[in-house]
Amino acid sequence: MSSLSPESLYQLLPEVYRRRDEEQGFPLKALMEILAEQAGVVKHDIDRLYDNQFIDTCDEWAAAYLGELVGYRFGPDIPGVSKGQR
Repeated sequence: MSSLSPESLYQLLPEVYRRRDEEQGFPLKALMEILAEQAGVVKHDIDRLYDNQFIDTCDEWAAAYLGELVGYRFGPDIPGVSKGQR
């Protein structure tokens, strides 16, 4: 699913609302721009949450939680090897 542009979101509105919006100086169109921007932020967060479910694509902080789910416990520190290596 691709993210919606402000214009495509605006075009989803019924014609009657777009006409009124034009008469009032496009405040609704400005709102659609804000909504589209925030939808992009939410989509990015959802994508990161999905990626964090897998050890190959997760953020560094999530690796320990994934390890705990499968029963992995960190052993003693090994010189030259960081805990972040997967």
